[in-house]
Amino acid sequence: MGKTLVTLTILSVLLGGCGDDIQGNLRLLLAPVHDGRGQTQDPFVLVDRVELGLVDELAIFHPLGSAAPKSRFGPGLVGGGQKGAPYVIGLNQRGRPVAQGFGPYLSLVEGIDSTLTVPFYELNTAVATRIPAQERVSEPFDGKAPAMFIDSRHKELGSIDSGQDDLSAVITLLWQGTDLLIKVRVRDDNYTPATGDVLTEGDAVRIYLEDRDVTIAADGRTDSPDDVSDIVAGKVSGGYLLSMVMPLSASSKNLGVGFDMRIYDKDGEDPVAMATWQFDGASVGDNLQPAEFGTLVLGVPLLDLLQSRDAFQAFPCRDGMVEVTGTWSEADLTLTITVPDDKVQTAGTMEGADRVEVYLDLVNNRPPSVDPARFVRIVTTAGGSEEITRGNELGSLNQNFTFTGVVQATASARAYSIFITLPWEDLELVSSPQRGWFLGLEIKVVDEDDGGVEVFSWSDSAGLDSNLFPELRLFTVE
Repeated sequence: MGKTLVTLTILSVLLGGCGDDIQGNLRLLLAPVHDGRGQTQDPFVLVDRVELGLVDELAIFHPLGSAAPKSRFGPGLVGGGQKGAPYVIGLNQRGRPVAQGFGPYLSLVEGIDSTLTVPFYELNTAVATRIPAQERVSEPFDGKAPAMFIDSRHKELGSIDSGQDDLSAVITLLWQGTDLLIKVRVRDDNYTPATGDVLTEGDAVRIYLEDRDVTIAADGRTDSPDDVSDIVAGKVSGGYLLSMVMPLSASSKNLGVGFDMRIYDKDGEDPVAMATWQFDGASVGDNLQPAEFGTLVLGVPLLDLLQSRDAFQAFPCRDGMVEVTGTWSEADLTLTITVPDDKVQTAGTMEGADRVEVYLDLVNNRPPSVDPARFVRIVTTAGGSEEITRGNELGSLNQNFTFTGVVQATASARAYSIFITLPWEDLELVSSPQRGWFLGLEIKVVDEDDGGVEVFSWSDSAGLDSNLFPELRLFTVE
């Protein structure tokens, strides 16, 4: 394997009819924290072993196995039907956690092959998942990858019962616009909210975000109502659940903001116990200061392009989900975009035709660009008309260049597909594309229906903003 990227494989096996084994593979592609084309952390530098398991919605960890890093990992035959968020832990030579990563919730299904990208980062960093605005009107946390796990390893003060029934929590962090959506599922064998006004004298959670903090009791009371909104709290099976929304001072992909969390646990007459995501042993029990916080990275959707098979991502449009697949090689990049459309318009010109606009950001939002042009724009209609230009400013992508690739469109009654092959040589890059590069990729779908034009974008942005572009990674499974 390469130095900092690892592939793990779970084998999910059940007995099928006639006594046959039905085998499915779940491949986890571990992605480091990054900024621009390259990574900003090496989460494997101290890792001696990797543990893999599932964390269920009750905040309980179910181990699946362990192995040395930088190799394929198959923990053996795992029964289908197990559910949870894949949780990958990197341990140092002393067996202490030094890195971790979560995937989205899943169910291991027999006979199904799937590939998931899992952020893998040092323990002082967590990643928030970006969601589109329309997901906030339903159940935004459903199926999303957790951001962090707090348990007895994070104990700062007091006594915590052994096992996972007392003071363990799985935390999910989402962002949309300038809002941070927070969900905390606490596993607690003794639900005890404070009886008085001091919320931290009972079960409670304190959130530290940038230059402020807010405390929310297990019963939903808060000491700072102006800083939070959409508070939901209360007792659930085996503990309690909190969710809320806090404002961010700024939002941009891969932006790191100060973040921390402390959980207070009150059991009977015992003193309140505390567990803190990041804390300094020299200041145990003191209120955390911004310099002591961990880092929360605002993540965006990532398309992991492999050389051996199509990667897959999707985002919503008017008539369903737009599907994005692709591969890469040393010679070129290929993308296929399939758009569901109840009435495909195939006019011969750009205006009036259903079309897809693809924008490739070669520096992934970290100028300046050393290449002839930073952005490439490919526009293709459902009828096959195309425009291919490039430039250094999104508002003026009007430079023509020699394009030797392929752009094709195929249409049916209820969908159309765009296929693109973009040779790297056409871009005149100063260095050859390589495994581990992260590039910005925006896709806009322009739907020309009789009722008017509507535009849908993978970034969920009305305009063109490279700060919000999703990403692709050039990767290989070795």
